[in-house]
Parts: sequence; structure tokens; C-alpha cells
Amino acid sequence: MTNAPEPAPPRIPERIVRFVAGRDAWAEVSAGDLREEFAAVRDARGRLVAGLWYYAQCAQLLLTFAARAIRRALLALISLVRPHGDHRMRTLLHEITLAIRSLIRQPLVTGVVLLTLALGLGANAATFGMIDSLLLRPFSIEDVDELIMLSENSADDPYPQETVSPGNFADVRRLATTLDGVAAFRWWDMNLAGASEPERLDGFGVSRDFFRVLRIAPARGRLIDEQDTVHGRHRQVVLSDALWKRRFGSDPNIVGTSVTLDGLPYTIIGITPAGFDFPHGASLWVPVAPEPAAAADRGSHQLTVIGRLRPGVTRDAAAAELDTIYGRIATEHPEPTRGRRMVVRTFTEGMVDIGMPQILTLWQAAAIVVLLIGCTNITNLMLARGAARQRELAVRLAIGAGRWQLMRQLLVESLVLALASLPLALAVAAAALRICKAAMPGELVRFIPGWDAMGVNMTMMAFAVVAAVITAVVFGLLPAIQLSRPSLTSTLRDGGRSVTGGAARSRLRRGLVVVEIAVALPLLIASGLSALGAHRFATGPQGYDPDGVFRLRSILPETTYPDADSRRRFAEQLVQGALEQPGVVMAATTTTLPSSPSNATRSLEIDGRPVDPERPLSINYRAASPDYLPLLRVPIVHGRGLTAADRPDTEPVVVITQSAAARYWPGESPLGKRMRLGGAERPWTTIVGVCGDTIDDWFNRRGVPTVYVPVAQAPSLSVSLVLKTNGDPAALATAARAAVAAVDRSQPVFEAVTMRDALRIRTTGLRFIGGMMAVFGVLALVLAAIGIYSVMAYHVAQRRHEMGIRMALGATGGDVLRLTVGQGARMAALGIVIGLLVGAALARVLESLLFGVVAAEPWLFAAVATTLAVIACVASVIPARFAAATDPLIALREA
Repeated sequence: MTNAPEPAPPRIPERIVRFVAGRDAWAEVSAGDLREEFAAVRDARGRLVAGLWYYAQCAQLLLTFAARAIRRALLALISLVRPHGDHRMRTLLHEITLAIRSLIRQPLVTGVVLLTLALGLGANAATFGMIDSLLLRPFSIEDVDELIMLSENSADDPYPQETVSPGNFADVRRLATTLDGVAAFRWWDMNLAGASEPERLDGFGVSRDFFRVLRIAPARGRLIDEQDTVHGRHRQVVLSDALWKRRFGSDPNIVGTSVTLDGLPYTIIGITPAGFDFPHGASLWVPVAPEPAAAADRGSHQLTVIGRLRPGVTRDAAAAELDTIYGRIATEHPEPTRGRRMVVRTFTEGMVDIGMPQILTLWQAAAIVVLLIGCTNITNLMLARGAARQRELAVRLAIGAGRWQLMRQLLVESLVLALASLPLALAVAAAALRICKAAMPGELVRFIPGWDAMGVNMTMMAFAVVAAVITAVVFGLLPAIQLSRPSLTSTLRDGGRSVTGGAARSRLRRGLVVVEIAVALPLLIASGLSALGAHRFATGPQGYDPDGVFRLRSILPETTYPDADSRRRFAEQLVQGALEQPGVVMAATTTTLPSSPSNATRSLEIDGRPVDPERPLSINYRAASPDYLPLLRVPIVHGRGLTAADRPDTEPVVVITQSAAARYWPGESPLGKRMRLGGAERPWTTIVGVCGDTIDDWFNRRGVPTVYVPVAQAPSLSVSLVLKTNGDPAALATAARAAVAAVDRSQPVFEAVTMRDALRIRTTGLRFIGGMMAVFGVLALVLAAIGIYSVMAYHVAQRRHEMGIRMALGATGGDVLRLTVGQGARMAALGIVIGLLVGAALARVLESLLFGVVAAEPWLFAAVATTLAVIACVASVIPARFAAATDPLIALREA
């Protein structure tokens, strides 16, 4: 009879151990011993338990090999940078070795600490990676620190882009001596027609020095120069490398050929280098070449202006000169510059998205709070772990070690833990950034400079190392101070089991519980408010019904549709053709749709009220067909809506929103009142109805007074088609495109999505904010729950001797339970009170940061406070029940 083969252990950990160990003979012996012990454990306790045991033993071996490798590397480093026998370096090496051995001896505690640090440091590294890519270094432009942005700002217009008038730009370019070039650009999207399908492209009109200021050289041909900005010779275009490859198949002979943009021929003069698409993912660039009258205009603020500092010139010096220049302009042209001033910003500051710095700062603060909660947990673990080492530390003091030596040893252990967590922390950060990048819709990425560049890089690694060192000091300093001064007499006499001197450590641990609750509660409130506000806004009432609606946009070229009649015919034929498509039950057009990146406003004059030139009125403007408001189920609350009877030859009429009625006619009916839109040359229009408000955008267009005019009375080049169906609105995509093609086959369409998808895309940023804050909140709650429970459990365990005495003297288990729970409740109450005060202040900050999406919810405050209170009570009750059920004699003997 043959012997049965020895049961084989799991192959993967065994192979990893052998690979890491290399040719180490000791490792071979250890692996052989593990095989034998695995067989014994398997026979005694089953294969599952034996497998888990084997994995744990292999992990401990790997930690041992890592310690040896670190020691060898440090010895090699010492031999290179220091003479052999250098006492301080060898002492440090010895302490690091002791720290690694000490941590290996307690793999469970070490693993918990490493995982906690990995989550906290990983969250901070990921958030810093976003800040680095999106705020600090979003642009890969040569010497970007030398670039500045100039803006003409007023109190009503604090944003840096599209704020400079053509006439003032020309003066700044002519007079500024501190700048080595000034350039301007403005948005100019256009229709590209040709042999392929027509499409709408995002482009920019740029001044002659645009590419020179940015230090961009052509990849093919040439770029825009001074001769191209002369009106009449301006029909030149520069293509991006991406457009050249995608649309024109990388045609090497493309330069010099013609392309049709908005119905006019443009000559292709050059191709930009690969990767250049500034600003906002531009596909092409054309010269800004206004006619003389438009070039001298100082009242139209539509240009974004940038400049490059001359060598040796600071931004402050340039700002001082530009302030002087603008003062001269304001003296010569007081009316168009009234209430405005020249503001100089860094290029990056001017180009980042509105609100992004505040939002990223909020995320980084939340990540730091999560890390602080983790540090509090680790501090408690280190205190509990150190309590078991009191005898060891007392012996070292007794044989001559100084307190500073003990503190240094304990801090080295904390530093080793923090640095050992870095690989896992960077893996957490990389995974978080990958998830964020995958979740962002492709149509939005081009508007976020630096988004594609997010990832683990040297800057993030350096930040993680610095954060790890600081974190090690944060969670290691208090335990080092407390544990480095044990009572020698009592500790050596009682074998480390004495409670003498433990009162200070007990107070410290109780204080840490209060701090943990006080820190976690505001973050949980902020997370809950952000997530709840984002969810409500993205999925709640919008003032219209987005279900069953498909939409698309089209911009008519002025050369093809030069007058009101041609534009009116296009809109009416489009609606008629759309109604003939299968599945369409309603069709309408408008100029601007909700959840759209664009907006339109008009100046407003109210009949019978004086015009204040210091504070001119404006109102959101929409031209819509008769069925637009009924299609979206926007209610008419007073009067009537737009009808087919509102024609060019009838009285001009408008429908206004409730917010417009409340602002301009408070306490009275606006019906029959008159207003003038767009200037004194425009006719007076009569208000015939008041409709409900719609949410046009989550961050700056909610509850804004809006006016709807009949499209037949005010046809526009901007035409948005909306279709209603009783089925799946996505199925109307073909029908919508066919309706446009039936009217004008050369007319491209874009933003062709369901209304629900448009709302989802437009609220992506808001949902990102809510999602990120929810993640931070979950991490904080989990870490806080673990920390509170572990501290309370350890606190009760340390008091078993006291409880034994109390019960021996006649106290009941209920008395012990009430005492313990009462102490836990007092700690929780103090932390909750502090946390609620901080949370209330933080809620107000969130309301301003998130543009009013977030509102303080008293029930959420109560729910969060109750949750933490329950966690604290449970954390007190469970260990207290075990302690109360223990025989007093056993408790006294074990204490």
C-alpha cells in the first residue's frame, strides 16, 4: 500500500514567497516547514482554515523579507554616503530594523494601520492630483507662468473671460510696454460643409499675436499673422491636428485648399502641433478682423485677452502699468468704462472653470478630515499597543535608555508604518482617479483643461511622501510622549499590568473619542447635504417635464439665411416636417433650451419707468414656437401662452416667467404692461401671459427672470428643435435629423440627445461634487465607527479590575453597564455638541460654494448626530455587557 501524497498548500502565495526570497536558503527551509505545518493544520482544522493560516504565514514571511531588503539597502546607502561605523546613521538603521521587527510581530494591528493610512493618504493624494492637474498645472503651454489674463470687470461681471472691448484691447496692445505681446480671442463656432456629413465645430476667432504669445509653431504651413487680420483678407483658417486627421484624413496637401465655413470659403493656411486645442478643445482658428467701426467699439465686452510678460517684469509691475493705461482710457471714454476696472490675473487663474477652486478645496479639506479621523484611530491603536509594551519600555529605561531615545524609537515605528502604506495609498489614488476619469462624459472633458492628464506622477508621489511623514508625526507624537514615561517601580513590579499612571492615557483616549466625533460629524453633515442636494437637483422637479422629449440644436449661417423671412420659414418648415416623422406627437422650436451651455439675454426697458444707466436691466431671452411651452408642460399661471395667431403683422407680445413678474411687478399683475427688449430702436411688446420658471442650469441660471417671444415675430439664427413622443425619446434621433435634412441638407445638427440625457450631462459637475462628498462621508463614518468602538472596547477592557472590585463590593451587572454607557454617552454628547456647531457653520459655506443647491436640513443634522450617538452607545454597551457578565474573581485575577 502506497502513502497518500502530502496535501499541497495554495500555490500562489508559495510561488510569491519563493520569487521574493530568490536563492535564500533560509527561505527554502521556511517554505518546507510551512508545507509540513500546513498539512498538520489541514488535518486538524480543515482545508479552509489551513489555507487562511497559510496565507497569513506567507504574508509574515514577505514582511520579514522586506525588512531584510530595507536593511540591506540602508547599509548600502550608508556605505556610500557615510564612513563605516558612523554612529548616528547606524543607530537610525538599528531603530528602523527594530521598528520593522516590532510591527511584524503584530501583523493584525499593522495591517489595520496600513489599510487605514492607505485609505486616508490615498484620498488625499487623489484630491491633490486633481488640484495639481486642474488648478496648478492644467495647461501644457511653454512658460505658462509668464502669461497673464486681462479683464474689464464690474461688480455685476466679476468673471475674467469675454470682458474686454475691441477698442480698449487695441489701446492696451499699443500702449503696454511691460508685455511682450497681447492677444485676444473669442468663441466662434461654425458649420463645416463639404463632401462629408456637415458638422458643427468649436472654433475661435483670434488676434494676430495669439499663437506668438502662446509660443506655438505650426506643424504645417503657417499660423495667423498681421496680414490675415485685415478685414477683407481675413478668410483664412488654421486647423487643429485632431481635425486634420479626423476630417481630412491627414491629407499632406491640405494647406492652400479651401473649406466652407458658415457658407463662405476659407483658405486653410496651416495645421497646429498635435495636442494643441486651446482654448476649450478648439478645432480651428480664424482671424479676428472686425470692420473699423467694430474695432473701435468700447461698449461691447466680448474678448478674452491674454498677455506675456517681458523678461524680468513681474505681474505686479504689469498690473500697475495696465491700471494707469485703463485710467487714461476711462478719462477719454467715461461712459463705456463706467463702473469697470482693469484686473490682471494669472493665466491659469483666469482660464479655470468658475467654482472649481472652491470645490477642489472643499474636497481636499474633506480628505484631510478623513485622514485626521484615521490618525485618531491609529493614535488609539498605538496607545493600546504601547500599553502592552510598558514592561519592555520600563526595562529599557531601567538599563540606561533615555526618554528621548524611547520617543525616537516610537516615532520611527510610526514613520515606518506611514511610509510602508505609500504603495497601497498610491494604488488607491490611481484607482480613484481612473474612476473619476471614466465617469466624466466625453463631451465635457474638452472643457476641463488638465482632466486627461490626471494620474500618478512624481508630484503626487512627492506629496504623498510629505503627507505620510506629517501623518506619522500626527498619529505618533502623542503615543510617543505618553509611552516614553512609564512608572518604573509599578510597571516592573506588576509586569506591566498595573493601572498606575494609566489615568492620563485614559483621559487622552477619551479626549480622542470626543475629537473624533467632533471632526466626523461636520464632514458627515457636509457630505449628506452635498449628496442630497445634488440628487434632488438632478432628479427633482425642473419646472418642465423632460420625459419623452428629444432635442437637438442647429445654428443657421447668416450668408444662407440673411433675413427674418428666411429664418422664419426654416423654423416653421422644420416643425411641419418633424410632425410628419413616425412617433412624433408634438414638435416645437426655441432659441435656447434648458440644460444647455448657451444662454441669451436682452436689455430691458419697462414702460413708464426711467432707465438707470448705472444699473441697466436685463432679462433672459427665448424665442419659441406656439407649442414649446405646452410640449415641456411649462404651466401658464396667468393670461395666455404663445399662439399661432402671433404673427409678424400682429401686435408684438411676450410671455414672462413668475420670477420676472415678482421682480419687476411685485404685488401687481403684469398682464397688459409693456416692455422693450434689445434697445431703444426695438418696438414695445405687451405682456400677455405669465408662465412657470424652469431650471436652465444648476450653477447660475435658476429663478432668473425670463421672457418668451413668438418665434414668428423674432426669428433667430439659433434653432433648437424639441420633439415629444409617447415612447422612447432616443428612438427619435433619426427622425429629428431627417426633419432638419428635409429642410436644408447642408445644415449640421449637434447636441442631439434626449432631454433627460442633456440634464444628466449638464449636472455632471454637481453629481460629481455630491458623489465625492458621499465617498468622503462613508469613509469618515466607517473610520469613526471603528475608532469609537475600538476605544470604548479597550477602555472597558482596561477597567475590568475596577469593575471586578465594584462587583465584589456588591455592585450588579446593571450598575456596571449603566456606569460604562453613561461615560460613553457623556463623551459622545460633548463631541456631538461641538460637531453640530461646526457643521452649522460649514453648511452656510456649502450654500455659497454650491450656488444655492445645498440648503441646511435640520432633520439631516439630527440624523447624523443620532447615528454617531447610537454608534457610541453600542460601542459602550457591547464590551460593557461582556465585562458585566464576567465573574468578579476572574476579573480581579486577570487584572
